[in-house]
Amino acid sequence: MGDITFANVHLSHGQVLNRLQLTRIARNLEGPAAVIGDYNAWGPTVLHGFRDVGPREATHIQQKLLRFRLDRCLVRGLTAPARVP
Repeated sequence: MGDITFANVHLSHGQVLNRLQLTRIARNLEGPAAVIGDYNAWGPTVLHGFRDVGPREATHIQQKLLRFRLDRCLVRGLTAPARVP
């Protein structure tokens, strides 16, 4: 989309495999980019050169008991405009 590349992901459930998938995707993106979607990752997701701008609250509730965050948005080379009250 213009100069920005978007990757919409639904990564594997295995923590090692989904991080390998994410690294491979990021290596193939040039310039400003956003990797958005279901990361199926527990804990923080660190991707060199990208910053996490996605939701901070839980995005998934398991059996109405356990709330956690699976969905993320990592960006590189992008800024968001200031919010208007």
